[in-house]
Amino acid sequence: MGRQDIYSARRIWPRLIDVESTLRANAIPVVEGPPGAGKSAAMGELARHLGYGFVALCPATCDPADIGGLDAPVAPTFGEKGRTRLERLWPWWLESAEEQVEAGKPGVLVFFDELKCLPPASQAACLSIFQERRVGPHRLSDKIRL
Repeated sequence: MGRQDIYSARRIWPRLIDVESTLRANAIPVVEGPPGAGKSAAMGELARHLGYGFVALCPATCDPADIGGLDAPVAPTFGEKGRTRLERLWPWWLESAEEQVEAGKPGVLVFFDELKCLPPASQAACLSIFQERRVGPHRLSDKIRL
């Protein structure tokens, strides 16, 4: 990634330098702008510049289970004794971020787009992710940046 690439991204999103500084301080940046302004593209370019993986999701169009995961009932298999148990189904974005960390990326930037449009159930799912860095009982890796 050359300097020219990151400068072109900075033209897409002028405050990208501030966002980069916020991420390096392990804080959560707030990126605002109208739809189509290039927020997702700029964040993806910043992630590439930092050598990070990148995952973008739009919680406003997701089911809350796609954001925070879900406990699903699993019946015993044939010949297995016991009762139905619950198994945690992790959200796709978390699995993708963790796969990128396991593949050796120094970090993964997870970009939650259009947060102002969230329905209440999705707000609750995002709140624990942002405030507690948790998805259900799972603590996010320090290499996952929001």
